[in-house]
Amino acid sequence: MVYHLVLCKLKPNVSEQQIQEFERAWHALKKEIPGLLSIEGGPDMSVENLNKGYNRAYVVKFTNNEARDVYVSHPQHKAFVQNTALPLVDDICVVDVNI
Repeated sequence: MVYHLVLCKLKPNVSEQQIQEFERAWHALKKEIPGLLSIEGGPDMSVENLNKGYNRAYVVKFTNNEARDVYVSHPQHKAFVQNTALPLVDDICVVDVNI
């Protein structure tokens, strides 16, 4: 199982409606990309104050490394990143873990 951890620093002016559309569009990729099992996440709620400005976190689960690789290079994922995600974020951090 591959866990694709995505941390986002959303721009300060991003509305709740924009966040909902971002998440809806991202979840829609599950129907299009084989091996993408789930996408879960939400706003940072840590009390440790160590988030370094990253205010949303997501865990994207894949069946294996190959499924993750298909996702990363998939045209619909690339379009989602370019047209939906990047306009809303100041920064993104991604870490993949094989569990």
